[in-house]
Amino acid sequence: MSTITVTGWVCMTFGYPRDKEGHNIYSAPQTWRPELWSCQVPDTDERVFVGTQEFDCVIPDNFDPTAKQVAALEAAKQKAMDQYQRTVADINARLSKLLAITNEVEA
Repeated sequence: MSTITVTGWVCMTFGYPRDKEGHNIYSAPQTWRPELWSCQVPDTDERVFVGTQEFDCVIPDNFDPTAKQVAALEAAKQKAMDQYQRTVADINARLSKLLAITNEVEA
C-alpha cells in the first residue's frame, strides 16, 4: 500500500440537496452545502471558497486502472458509433427526400 496526500478545495454551494446518487431533490428547499473540488474555482453568487483541505488516500499496491480505462474507452467508442449511425441515417433520410422530388414541368 502507498499513501498519497491529496489537496481539495472546499466551497459552500447554494442549491438543492442531493440524494445518494447525486441527483438534485427539487421538492426540497435550496440550502448551503459543502462541496469538494480538485481545483480552486471562482466565487459566484451561489458558491464561495472556504479553504483547502489535505487528506491522505491509500492506494493498494495491486491497483491497476487499465480495466476501467478500457471500459470507459469502449463506452466512448460505442457512443461515437451510435452518434455516427444516427447522423448517417439523418443524411440518408434527407437524401431520399431530395431525390424523391421531381422537377417535371407540365405542358
